[in-house]
Amino acid sequence: MPSARTPAPSEPLEPRRLLAASPLLIEGTEGADVIRVRQTGSAVWVARNGSLRVHAARDVSSIVVEARGGDDLFIADPSVKLPVTVYGGDGDDHLRGGPNRDRLHGEAGADRVYGGAGNDQLYGGEGTDTVSGGDGDDVLVTLGGDADRLAGNGGRDNFWADAGGTDPATADALADLAAGDVRHAVPSFMSYRIRQSGSTYRTVPVPTELAGQELDDPVAAASVTRWADVSDGPLFASGGPSEHDIDQNLAEDCYFMAGLSSIAKLAPEVITDNVVELGDGTYGVHFRREDQDVFLRVDGDMPASGSGALAYAGLGEERSAWVPVIEKAFAFFRESQGTYVSINWGKMSEAYDALGLPSLGRIFSTTGFDRDGGLLEGIAMRLARGDSMLYSTLDVQPQGSRLRPDHILMIDRVIRNDAGQAVSVVLRDPHKNDGAVVADGVNDGYITITAAEAAAWMEAVSWCRL
Repeated sequence: MPSARTPAPSEPLEPRRLLAASPLLIEGTEGADVIRVRQTGSAVWVARNGSLRVHAARDVSSIVVEARGGDDLFIADPSVKLPVTVYGGDGDDHLRGGPNRDRLHGEAGADRVYGGAGNDQLYGGEGTDTVSGGDGDDVLVTLGGDADRLAGNGGRDNFWADAGGTDPATADALADLAAGDVRHAVPSFMSYRIRQSGSTYRTVPVPTELAGQELDDPVAAASVTRWADVSDGPLFASGGPSEHDIDQNLAEDCYFMAGLSSIAKLAPEVITDNVVELGDGTYGVHFRREDQDVFLRVDGDMPASGSGALAYAGLGEERSAWVPVIEKAFAFFRESQGTYVSINWGKMSEAYDALGLPSLGRIFSTTGFDRDGGLLEGIAMRLARGDSMLYSTLDVQPQGSRLRPDHILMIDRVIRNDAGQAVSVVLRDPHKNDGAVVADGVNDGYITITAAEAAAWMEAVSWCRL
């Protein structure tokens, strides 16, 4: 930063011709750079190696730093309200974020990465790194390479660290942990087992080193004509995962999608705790199988149609990618067949089981709700205590049914009349549309049915105490 004794050269506010704010790119050199950023109400000040430049704040949507080689120092002043993304490059770098939602990548070298305030995403990269979250709910990733040191500091932090695998000397050390922190000690990623012709399979090891590798994909349907990379968009929308992100499409995996929809609505932290951006265009997913931890890594290539639309689970709000990411991981995990067809048809419990949630309760007859005052009252009681609930339809639906046969939907809410009686229930179809009949004029997947219809069209109702 400039000092009173030796003022640094400066430039006037830059005239910008852009109609909308855009990212401000700051590039370092192959030497040891010192880059500091601060912000006033109307200006962003960038000091780089003693030279000061001033940018109109209204023209800047975010700050992106490419530090390149050398042992670099980057500091975002607490006055910086814009989100900051920093790529340290080679060298032993020291990166300090600001108070916003920052993404700091140490990359190669023995780096020190400090998030500061805000909900940050912090990546150590190659080398022996020290990564500290600071205040806020941070994600800290130090997979691959040498033994790193991680500290959560304030907030509810999410750690993805090396467990050491076959070499305990490479295990990462975690410190300054809080009771609410989430720790994923990853010994290795599950190898892909991908079905070939007939009953033959190919086994593909998946590395823990995060170098942007193009990973293998599950076998998709013959109708898939291309693969679309979704890694240039967010994993989660700015408001986090929600039921509105679920859009089932080609796979017959309503059992999985409906469960995810309800979990995202009621306990979105279950999703954000177990699905993560690994910082190199790939993603980590933590599943459980019979109380055993299973870690999967997938890239952002998703099956698509000729138009570019995703063939299986679609993108969510703000083009968030978590649903196709977790579905792709599930295609490797569920039957170890590495195909999308292997996730067709399943049990209502499978999304909950895969994410380590409690076992489901289930009733197959409306008489099972008699002690609760009837079907809708039983549903209302469980929703009121925070249960995640699903509704399964009969294989053959009665005449006049507006629900898909042999299908599973999320139970959203119960509607009462002015007298307080439960008269109807609102379901959400994971296909994100109402099917053949759009009774309310809005084809959004929310379907309201009466108590009599709910009883006549039901195969089962299940619930999970989240």
